[in-house]
Amino acid sequence: MPPPVIAHAPTWTVCYFGGNIGGAFGNGGLSIAGPIGNCTISGNDSGFADGGQIGCDYDFGGGWVIGIRDMFDGTTKLERNIPICCISRVCGKR
Repeated sequence: MPPPVIAHAPTWTVCYFGGNIGGAFGNGGLSIAGPIGNCTISGNDSGFADGGQIGCDYDFGGGWVIGIRDMFDGTTKLERNIPICCISRVCGKR
């Protein structure tokens, strides 16, 4: 009978790199009612999102791991706001 195989303890010592890709979608609005009128700001947009990361970790054992990492993210999504304001007298409110 062969001797039993002893598995090595897992280690977190590793260097890595990776990337991400996806989409960014947004839609929002804000309405404010004030003493001189109402104002609404709304916007929506969508775009491409991407990024990446790179780093290294070192496992000292006993539950201690130290690491360094850098990452970047970007998008083609542009912020667009459409303000629509109405002053009470112009809108016919009193």
